[in-house]
Amino acid sequence: MLLRNLSTYHYHYTRPSGFERYIPLAEVLAASPVLKEGKDICPDDNRFAVHYVKEKPKNLLRVCKLTFHNEDAEVCKQWMERVTERIRSDDFNRPKRLLVVVNPMSGKKRAVKIYEQQLSPLFALAEINVDLLITEGPKHATEAVKEYDLSKVDGIVSAGGDGIMSECVNGLLLNVMTKAGKDINDPDVTLEQSPVRFGALPLGSNDTFARWISGARDAVTSALQIILGSDLPIDTCSVCDDKKFLLFAPLGVGFGLIGDLAAAIPTDRTKLTGGVWLNAIFAGLKLLAKHLAYDVEIEYKLGKQLGGADSMESPSQDSAKENDEASGDASIEIDFGTEFQTFRGKVKGLVTMIGDIATILNKDFETSHLQDGHLYLNICKECSRTQHLMYIKDVMNLTTSNRPYVENLQVTEYKVRVLMEREPPSVEEAASMDQREFVGTGLALNVDGELVVLEKPYFHVKAHKQCLKVFGRRVEPDATKQK
Repeated sequence: MLLRNLSTYHYHYTRPSGFERYIPLAEVLAASPVLKEGKDICPDDNRFAVHYVKEKPKNLLRVCKLTFHNEDAEVCKQWMERVTERIRSDDFNRPKRLLVVVNPMSGKKRAVKIYEQQLSPLFALAEINVDLLITEGPKHATEAVKEYDLSKVDGIVSAGGDGIMSECVNGLLLNVMTKAGKDINDPDVTLEQSPVRFGALPLGSNDTFARWISGARDAVTSALQIILGSDLPIDTCSVCDDKKFLLFAPLGVGFGLIGDLAAAIPTDRTKLTGGVWLNAIFAGLKLLAKHLAYDVEIEYKLGKQLGGADSMESPSQDSAKENDEASGDASIEIDFGTEFQTFRGKVKGLVTMIGDIATILNKDFETSHLQDGHLYLNICKECSRTQHLMYIKDVMNLTTSNRPYVENLQVTEYKVRVLMEREPPSVEEAASMDQREFVGTGLALNVDGELVVLEKPYFHVKAHKQCLKVFGRRVEPDATKQK
């Protein structure tokens, strides 16, 4: 029996046993007719179902259903209409139309099937219209989203792994910049915030971005957050060379061994089966054996010390000095000003992430710094092979490396110039080179898992504060994991 009207943001129901419960309207997906039992498949006018979202352990979301009955069919009809009207009002900011971009090669080529069987019915239940785009090859998603009329939809959603996610984000932000008349090749340009939200359905082999914004690597959970209209503005960063814009990086950038690994692994990931995967692993081991170091000059701008809950814990001058003594390498002077600071010396590599990995993976968005315009710059200085291997292990496990030969800085932007003994290959020479020939050249970058080859040994990475609105939510840290 229904006891509350829908002038409030929840409704109240009573079971025959007397048990009472409130369900917030913010958790209601839809109200729909119930079909009669038997051979005749037709709606039962005296019953209707309310579909709502319930949170399960490990931050998972699932759909539950309650069926209500009333002897007066008109009452059931009015309740369905009123529930639908309230949850689709502007108070809840739910999407009404989406562009969903599916990578058919993701999930062992099962992404389209999983979307059609598990996720499309959820969007249909919530009466969300979907424009479906199945990509046909690399960069198809970027070009399609870049040219898409964003006024037609309330959100862009990628279905696949981090690769298709990165392509869609790049297309979306390029679309926004083009419409705003901004010069994307200007290194000092300020990005406009996307007018539509972005979501990611994790159907790939490594769905890091989806875990960041939803708290779980689960496609149904991500789809339900999109349907409920969850809203979270986050940072991203741009990568440029000395002349032009290269890519946006929603996750991060790797240079050194991480960049060389991207060059050593074949671009056509669909061929990475059997012996090819073994060859890729063997290539990584060979890179570790080479123990390459790069002589670099890094100019970086430290982030502001905000204080309070939003403050960033930058290393102190004493800790920086201790780290330098332990590694026996060049020092990084800590100066919390707004000017560029300079580091020059040999490094094994560097990794940049949008936020603090440890707190992101613990689902603690309050301290993960995904929204304050900072980058986490992680520099591995000269060290032994064993120490380098331990650093790589930290990176692959997505944990913050606090080893004495590793510098952790929170910056707003930085520039890297690789000091090379010989001239880099010309554009014509580079075009004819196999990608594996760029290993050890100092020209290979790993941007969100994809290889970017520089024309010159220089790149510039800059944070852009809250320019990307995502279908995400703030999730409380998992108490069971913290114990």
